[in-house]
Amino acid sequence: MTDDAAPEIDIESEATERLALRFGFDDDQTQLFMLLTGAASLFAEDGDPALGDDDAERTEALTLFTQALNDPTIALAAWDAWAEEGLTGDKLQPFVDEIASHTDDDQPGLSWLLSRQAALRLDSDESAQLLESVRDSGHAAVLIDLAALQADGSNPIETRDLLQAAGVNTEIDLDAAYDPITSEQGLGTELAEEIAPFAALRPKPLAGRNDTCPCGSGKKYKHCHLGKELHSLNDRAAWLYLKMMRFMQLTNPFLPDAVVAEMTSSLETPDLAEMLESSYIPTDIALHEGDVASRFLMAKSALLPADEVELTERWIAAPRSVFRVKKSTHAELDLVEVRSRDRVTIVGTVPEQPLEVGTLICGRPLPVGQTHRSYGGFLPVDETMIDGVLEACASRNLATVAISLSQIFDAAEMADALVAEAGFDQLDDES
Repeated sequence: MTDDAAPEIDIESEATERLALRFGFDDDQTQLFMLLTGAASLFAEDGDPALGDDDAERTEALTLFTQALNDPTIALAAWDAWAEEGLTGDKLQPFVDEIASHTDDDQPGLSWLLSRQAALRLDSDESAQLLESVRDSGHAAVLIDLAALQADGSNPIETRDLLQAAGVNTEIDLDAAYDPITSEQGLGTELAEEIAPFAALRPKPLAGRNDTCPCGSGKKYKHCHLGKELHSLNDRAAWLYLKMMRFMQLTNPFLPDAVVAEMTSSLETPDLAEMLESSYIPTDIALHEGDVASRFLMAKSALLPADEVELTERWIAAPRSVFRVKKSTHAELDLVEVRSRDRVTIVGTVPEQPLEVGTLICGRPLPVGQTHRSYGGFLPVDETMIDGVLEACASRNLATVAISLSQIFDAAEMADALVAEAGFDQLDDES
């Protein structure tokens, strides 16, 4: 090797170091992770040859796959890797079936993986049954996913207890900001963040311990709903939106990114794209026009409280549209829908800085009781864009809406360019 020759790079060693840094793997975990994820990719591409040429090699490989899945850290990391590769769901199922056909039913890691695959098929009953069958294993991934089911049912205490059993730190600083869009702490920690306000402050009892339960069961309150009270729907509305986002993170995690890509494909200014990525607008488009909310309701209707099922139905029906600001304060945002002339009052989720009266904005206010919330946020609309944006919103087509709203960013980019050009011209004149 000459002095100016390129140094040899140990790719496998670098990969091992990256995995150890990202997931905290030791050497054995790294090897199992790479074996499991690599075999799944090869199996999806080539089928059986990925598992070996004879029965002995196949048996050894399947045993190692099961061992890897029984390690919760490896199992969760493998799922994330498969999701990034677009390998979960139908593409992964033959590989999972092959492991299952040669493995005992009581293997917690395999049952967890089968449960995740069932969840992607929107088969919540099978998913829950698979998790329940290995609850006593103590497998952290199993307990975290069981906790997620309890969170879907708006049971924060049960969720917290399962997370604690899984080794998740549930001591959350309620004053610290939590943004699920930018959070990358993993499902367990994000679940702890999600339920923290509801676990910390329990709702008041609806009756005395020995009174008849107001639910109509005829039982005493202490034998029926004592300790099972729900927070008000007004308080749970934001939690419901988070549940939808969590469902999307499992079933179609990259859909908001696809929306961002559609809306910023023609932009040259990275700041506008970054602003969009950190907003809830792509998420809301994915939930509504991407039909994630509808699939969420199909999958979770048996788990959600009845009033949340009804609220989800109302949200699915809530249209995106263009509104004119009638009044804007730090407490309320009063809007008029430009086409129907319907009045909408938004509370709890208003802009930090009040908007100027008469401003046109596009968004999807979500009804909660007699008022609305704007979890997805709003975009400013120019007068010349009204008809086109309204037509796009009426289509409820993801690509159509994304392309239409992208014009707002195109206009903003053009305006910035004109301002910059005018500034340079002025400097030239002065010189």
